[in-house]
Amino acid sequence: MARRVPLQDPEAAIRCLKADGGVILTKFSSIEDVARVNNDAAPFINKIVGERSAKSLPRETTRCTRLFGRSETARETWLQQTALLEVINHFLRTISFSYNDAGSAKITTDAILSAAATLDIGPGVEAQSLHRDEFIWQQTQRNEEAREVYAMGQDVSMGLLVPGIDTSLANGATVVSLLSPVPGGIEIAERDGAMS
Repeated sequence: MARRVPLQDPEAAIRCLKADGGVILTKFSSIEDVARVNNDAAPFINKIVGERSAKSLPRETTRCTRLFGRSETARETWLQQTALLEVINHFLRTISFSYNDAGSAKITTDAILSAAATLDIGPGVEAQSLHRDEFIWQQTQRNEEAREVYAMGQDVSMGLLVPGIDTSLANGATVVSLLSPVPGGIEIAERDGAMS
């Protein structure tokens, strides 16, 4: 089970991420801010659902992409939290050195926070099967590379799930299987040991 850590304690969040591969950040957002983000995404979700319905297509997981551009609250409130940026940059900040005839310079680049989407899974929609989002970056993550011990620098992205409603396994919450490094496959989490 993932440990719960207040966002205001970024060092503890970093320790949990290194040890467990995931953490539940408490005190991340107010209920009012979640409602604002939901309201910002609603017109886009409703349009997609309406278009599918007009074509007699079945309901499926609906995505409102480009959320940071569509929701001021997601962009200006959620993403600008100093503690969140500290956690993200601990894992994703890159340091490189440029060399030229005049000397060298150390270049530090913080993470680029660029992709966000709202997912809407309506009544009767089948939940996504358990999958590993990290495998979209196949040049760095390969099936045969079991990761029993965390190594800094192996990550190129981080996932942040913010529930827009009160979630539970019964109502289809996202299930996260912590540290499932089985080569050639996926270790299926027991429902009681997963977080949602």
